[in-house]
Amino acid sequence: MYKIQSYSCLLLLTLLLAACQEPDRGPEKRPAPIVPTHWRDGTPIAADYPRDHYGVPYSIGNLGGQPVNLPEHSMETPVEYEDSPGFNWRKAENYKPPVRTYKDMIESFGFFMNYTDGTIYDSWHPNGNKWYEARKVSGTSWIHVGVRSGSRYPKRDHIYDIYLDGNLNDYAKPPHYIPLDVYAKTGETKFGLEVYANPGINPENGIAWRNNHGAKDLFVQRDADGHIVSYIKCSNNPVPKPPCDHRFLMKGNDMKVAMQLLYDRQNLPHWREIEAQTEKAVRSFIARPPSEAVQQKWRGG
Repeated sequence: MYKIQSYSCLLLLTLLLAACQEPDRGPEKRPAPIVPTHWRDGTPIAADYPRDHYGVPYSIGNLGGQPVNLPEHSMETPVEYEDSPGFNWRKAENYKPPVRTYKDMIESFGFFMNYTDGTIYDSWHPNGNKWYEARKVSGTSWIHVGVRSGSRYPKRDHIYDIYLDGNLNDYAKPPHYIPLDVYAKTGETKFGLEVYANPGINPENGIAWRNNHGAKDLFVQRDADGHIVSYIKCSNNPVPKPPCDHRFLMKGNDMKVAMQLLYDRQNLPHWREIEAQTEKAVRSFIARPPSEAVQQKWRGG
């Protein structure tokens, strides 16, 4: 009898808790985006100008040798072009961006994506707020993808070999000595990556440099010729979201793009999948442009 009463009480409590829970309202209802008909300077937008499924013009241009359509609602950082003013405030005061074509060289932009399923963040999507909140969770699979090309693409071959040489040599002695930028090979391998760490002890507190606040472990992957192709620094700080800064160049010669990824260290074991998914995402922006004559008409030519 006692067991039956206890079970009844437990069932009642469960039902009461369920009744108090926030109901699943499904996808959020978000206002429809305003579809622009004119550029900021008042010039009408051509009817056949490339637009996304919301009807909003793409940021278009040439990314590392490929024509691309970049959706405004997915861009976390502004799309920078070769002629963009950047931090040149004097240039920015009078800057009037031209109507873009696929010949305009893109320098940089950034976006978030979920590397587990390839979803690219979309601030106007019905699940936009849900995805945004998920980005804040410790160990989230949402990662920031920074894209660099044009003049921001490395001009020197084997750029990450140069990075590591600086860590092993340049920063280890005056006048460039920076303790937390000095690294030594540990002999460890994690997730298929060589591990490097800050050597020595901080004389001011007696704590190993590797365990000091702000210290990061360094992980590298090499190709068959011994050159570094993946360069990853991950924070050692005991925080819920220790960041990793992951850099690599997209594979192949058809698209010269440098990637800089930011994600929680908990995701480091999946670095290969992360590289593959982010490269796939960038390639998903590749477009099929119309003739140059059509593009010139967009500019009123």
